[in-house]
Amino acid sequence: AITASGVGSFGGGVNALFNAVGGSASLAVTGSSSSTNIVGNTVSSIAIVNTDDTTDNTAGLHFAWQDADGTPNYAGASIVAVLGEKTAGQYPTGDLHFLTSTTDNAAPSTKLTILKSGLATFAGDISFSQATPEILGGDADGELFIGPSTTSALGGNLVLYGQSHASKANDIEFRETAAIQLGFDSSASVWSIEANEFNLNSGQSVRWGGNGNNRISGNGTTNVITLYTAGVLSATFDASNNVTFAGTITAPSISIHNLGAMIA
Repeated sequence: AITASGVGSFGGGVNALFNAVGGSASLAVTGSSSSTNIVGNTVSSIAIVNTDDTTDNTAGLHFAWQDADGTPNYAGASIVAVLGEKTAGQYPTGDLHFLTSTTDNAAPSTKLTILKSGLATFAGDISFSQATPEILGGDADGELFIGPSTTSALGGNLVLYGQSHASKANDIEFRETAAIQLGFDSSASVWSIEANEFNLNSGQSVRWGGNGNNRISGNGTTNVITLYTAGVLSATFDASNNVTFAGTITAPSISIHNLGAMIA
């Protein structure tokens, strides 16, 4: 029933509504159902029905503000369904669009689209509010693709393999389109650079062990490479192709092929 003040209640319930505060709703639809079937929800439900047969027409729910003079109602946010081809006795396909008004006096625009295939597309960034957010694929024997484009084989992308994958369990691949550039083979515990050079900034090091006591460092300005073992400088390679060792050289034999070479 709808009262003279415009408050409506259908199904015999009350309009009282508690969320962050206690209050009441202008419209309440009440139904009693013990069903836990998400895809079979009935009774306690609201249907927005479009009777036209046009393919890809819409049905929506709009959240609006009534103008100061009582008309019109300006929508600030909407949920709109796109209903596909209509065939008698069959379900139409459906896409779902979530719209919000981005700035003052701007009509709502799509911010999230869920297509009939299940693909969800966000118009903006995804921001997590909890301290330790997780992105989980839920596919133990498959792959999780992370990329910037419309398919998994475009742009620079990352492939993470599930722990039960048939051939690449726990592997990681950094790719350019579909070509692997850097990969981790979990079964061999090996990182591989597939096609390109690996460049370090001047002064950076390649280290072995967590403390970095064993490392190779390069200086792009002086063109000098230094080798450290146990945290101590062991050898220096300079731009003139000279090598200076800090310790003793031990070898079964030493051959000198450059007649201008010297041993001091």
